[in-house]
Amino acid sequence: MRSYSEGAYDAVACHDYPLLWDRAASTRERRRQYAAARAALAPDAYAPFPNDVWLRSLYIDQYVTGCIEWPAARHPDPPVPADAVYPDVPVLVLDGDLDVITPVSDAAQAAALFPGSTFVVVRNVGHVTALADYPGCAAGIVRRFLRTLSPGDTSCAERVPEVHVVPEFPRRTAGAPQPTSAGRVAWVAGLTVGDALARWWLMAGSRGHGLRGGSFTATGDYLAYSPVRLRLRGVRFVSDLATSGVVTWNRRSSRVSARLTLSGAARGHLAIRWRLDRTRAVASVAGALEGRRVSLRMPAP
Repeated sequence: MRSYSEGAYDAVACHDYPLLWDRAASTRERRRQYAAARAALAPDAYAPFPNDVWLRSLYIDQYVTGCIEWPAARHPDPPVPADAVYPDVPVLVLDGDLDVITPVSDAAQAAALFPGSTFVVVRNVGHVTALADYPGCAAGIVRRFLRTLSPGDTSCAERVPEVHVVPEFPRRTAGAPQPTSAGRVAWVAGLTVGDALARWWLMAGSRGHGLRGGSFTATGDYLAYSPVRLRLRGVRFVSDLATSGVVTWNRRSSRVSARLTLSGAARGHLAIRWRLDRTRAVASVAGALEGRRVSLRMPAP
């Protein structure tokens, strides 16, 4: 991507962000200070996750251990002088309430520095609110502010649909949390699609893999309104059900549609559709399993 620079990212993270060691210390001493900081963490520092999960994450590698060997500045140059006075000008600060990189408390402190600021918390959104904002709420607020110096009506920030998470990770289709066999198969098929879409966001490429087997290829740009299409090839969310077919995410209409062929614990064909811009969205499922027609509704994956 031409709009992103790894070098600039590293420079900001390693030079401007707070560090756990003395910038003037040697690399060996920095490692000692870092180890001491880790040892001093409270057992629930990253609750509800165990400390070890976070300490092995990509963020620690990028923001912390990746900076241990970064050279100290030759001349003191803090990002902002300690005695800086911030002007009374129109300022817009947006933050997602699920942002773990810039928490809402930090964003509120930044907004409070400017007397004329407007602070908007966007519900159910993580880091960076207005990019890849296909429904247009945060992006619309930013555009209005740039045109008029006023954010206008920001109430949409309270109505962003919830983030869909996986309620369970059964190993086999029989463990799916649905009362009927058809419902269990449909639930697994839907979660297979939802899991593939979630993986597409993070895999930074065109090839992905299922949770317990299979693969898929993807087309579609990350930051565009063009449709995202996934072609599944025997993808397994559970060990005993393979899902193949085509998934289309129309980002202009916020609709996901999938045409799937299933094999393993059940054989058949299913079409699954749902919308991403609805709170508590419901997916419709239709098709045939083991020669019997299926038509049902379930929570969207």
